[in-house]
Amino acid sequence: MAIDTVEYLFQHPVDYYAAINFYGLTDIINALDGIKLPIDKIIENKKASHIKLRIEPNKPIYDGTDALNYVRYREDSDFNRTKRQRIFLSSLMDRVFELKNITKIPELIHIGGSNLTMNLNSDFILNLAENLFFNDSPPTFENYMLKGKDLVIRGDYFYDPDDSDIRYIQELLANWSDEETKLEDLMIPAAK
Repeated sequence: MAIDTVEYLFQHPVDYYAAINFYGLTDIINALDGIKLPIDKIIENKKASHIKLRIEPNKPIYDGTDALNYVRYREDSDFNRTKRQRIFLSSLMDRVFELKNITKIPELIHIGGSNLTMNLNSDFILNLAENLFFNDSPPTFENYMLKGKDLVIRGDYFYDPDDSDIRYIQELLANWSDEETKLEDLMIPAAK
């Protein structure tokens, strides 16, 4: 349903997907000997209905449990939670591409095993890994948060996306997907 929703909203096909469960995320971060996260104040769930979590600030490296709690924490806002998730993904990619972690790829693949769901075949994964790890410089990753506002209808929560931002994302996707687009002409998502 998520793929159908994204395809419908942006009028663009989603060719590939990968999803990892909580156990896999925790184990992958631990296999990488932790991750750097910009946490400068205590993050703590205080509502009785939420799982108990507490993350101490200013650690040089956070373990898998802290990383999972970082991406799950939502008592400030869903917008901030998705921002943390984008920060986490960027930090994860930086960590994976550290030279010392290249040797951990077999362990990461093993952890992925039953914790990962995707529609990528092994040839695609090998080609992708070769392109990512054996280029002269590490890849850059971009992310973007669809602008919109929270909406409550009869007690149910929704996200009402901004129409002009939907069009902007459609333009980004068309630009990135066009094989004729030169590297210098690739659109970089507007900073938020």
